[in-house]
Amino acid sequence: MANPTASRQKPKKSQQSITKGEMEQLLADQASKILNAVGEKLSAQERRFNIRLEKMEERFAKRLELTKTLDKFLKRLSDIEEEFTFMKADLNRVKAVLREKLGVVLD
Repeated sequence: MANPTASRQKPKKSQQSITKGEMEQLLADQASKILNAVGEKLSAQERRFNIRLEKMEERFAKRLELTKTLDKFLKRLSDIEEEFTFMKADLNRVKAVLREKLGVVLD
């Protein structure tokens, strides 16, 4: 005959009842682990983002410097062209005076 005490074995841990406090603690621990993992992932993404942002800022600064240099060059070129236009007009007036007063044609 079967032993009646043998059929009343202790339930396994997974089958034991869990109190409300224990359940809350387990859920709090699980939530904490999840939040820590998400936080680490976000921190890693933030570091990568900051590195990319720094590289973009460096490229922008270089391009801005190049733009400033080109602006200065174009300003000088425009000033020279303007001065050349004035000098050409002055030379034409001198030629006109020479032609009128001395009868000399300089073309």
